[in-house]
Amino acid sequence: MKKQQKKESKTEEIIDLLKKLLIVEFSRAGMTQREIRKIVGTDINMVNKIAKCLKKKQN
Repeated sequence: MKKQQKKESKTEEIIDLLKKLLIVEFSRAGMTQREIRKIVGTDINMVNKIAKCLKKKQN
């Protein structure tokens, strides 16, 4: 049972990381936050938080 739970949690972590990477790349490409949210399938708050960090570092 514990092995199965570890695999599931690692899988969820990997999926979350990949979603964040997609958000970063789409933001850098100039897509709007709404477009990113639709494609990635996450909530707008996550997109907004990541996009804000990128804008601060780019300036």
